[in-house]
Amino acid sequence: MVLGLLIAPFVIGYSLDVLRGLVSDTTNAAKTSSPVTTDSDMLQLIRRRVRNSELAAKEAENAKRSDLQDKELQQVAILESYVKDSDVLGEGDVRIIVQQTIGKLRTEGLKADKGGVMKALVGPGGALDGQLVDKKDVGRIVDGML
Repeated sequence: MVLGLLIAPFVIGYSLDVLRGLVSDTTNAAKTSSPVTTDSDMLQLIRRRVRNSELAAKEAENAKRSDLQDKELQQVAILESYVKDSDVLGEGDVRIIVQQTIGKLRTEGLKADKGGVMKALVGPGGALDGQLVDKKDVGRIVDGML
């Protein structure tokens, strides 16, 4: 019980740091030609912060700074919980949709290459248009199925 009371302020502090960082990233993106306008854009921003924090944790480990490494790993856990709590389609669901789209393109006699499949999936009116998915993951799945 006492240990939980000692750890709780640090977790809250890390959550606040994560939220401040996301607000800062969103504000900075608003000043560019590609602002965060959709949930998918926000998901990409969060995943970018996860990668950056993982790299920072690895650098802290190499520098033998366990305090900084712990901070970065805690932030990664918080960011990943945000991703997990979002309505992201699971890989299994995406695989089914990709398989159906490839089948549909082939039965219609259309070219079922990566570009055509991706356009049919994430393009306007596509099967995954407006869904929370990472396009890189979709591309990887498409590559594996072609």
